[in-house]
Amino acid sequence: MKLAIIDLGTNSIRFDIYLIKQDYEVERLYRMKEMIRLGEEVFATGKLCDTAKQRCFKALDKIHAIMKAEEADRTVAFATSALRSAKNAKGFLKEINQRYDIPIQIISGKEEAYLIAKGILNNEIMPGPKNLFIDIGGGSTEISVSYKHQILDYESLDLGAARLTQEYLYDDSKKAEGLAEFEKHIEGIMTRFKKDFPYFPIQTAIGSSGSIRALAKILKKSGQDYEPFLTSDLEKLVDKMIPLKREELLQIPGLDEKRVDIILAGAYLYLLICTHLGVEQTYTTDISLRDGIIDSEIEYLLKGN
Repeated sequence: MKLAIIDLGTNSIRFDIYLIKQDYEVERLYRMKEMIRLGEEVFATGKLCDTAKQRCFKALDKIHAIMKAEEADRTVAFATSALRSAKNAKGFLKEINQRYDIPIQIISGKEEAYLIAKGILNNEIMPGPKNLFIDIGGGSTEISVSYKHQILDYESLDLGAARLTQEYLYDDSKKAEGLAEFEKHIEGIMTRFKKDFPYFPIQTAIGSSGSIRALAKILKKSGQDYEPFLTSDLEKLVDKMIPLKREELLQIPGLDEKRVDIILAGAYLYLLICTHLGVEQTYTTDISLRDGIIDSEIEYLLKGN
């Protein structure tokens, strides 16, 4: 069976095609990722803006053409935080379905956290019996804990690099005030989170998503150990980033220009999360939400559906 997966995220749209063989071995046939910034104004205005929607349609034009050429047997398409938050999400998804005949499901934050944890747990070697998974996206952060290959708990927080940039770091001339409010906001959320999530401290985390992998890349370019990277090194990087303007941030080795506008929010957010949860080091992974979706699809097939 050829399985197509579309992940419509806050920052990027991702598209994969997999061949699931008769023995349920999985072969990836195609992969595409485009940073479309669908959540460009969502967390400031509550709505998807027209320019972001047009970027999404342009990417979906390509995806639709590839799906027709590859003749996928099944398509699983889902959306996450930006569309969970946008007031006009329903109309946008209706338009996508009319244009491309692709029904896209908005999944909950809890479901997103579970599927990310499931994908990592099934596809990575764990550093210890008890493991912490953290995924920082554009609009939300998913945190999960596993023990001996069982997911103990999982949660999604309304914290993301794009969301926090739009809410607190949109004006360089007010950066100091924005960072102070940013930190107070994170502290309140993490204090409440830990009361309901009594597994900490956990010294080692496994980090997924573009923001955490981007930080690992920057730290590697600066000469720090790559795997795992240390929270103490991340703190030094954040201190270096805070006074820099956009043009100066672009000079940091390893920083992708497409991520420059949200990198400080992502870095500071992850530093504060690590500090609150007692994380001292982070391994990174390329495993993502789509891997959890694949595992769920295989389980569905194994049940004879």
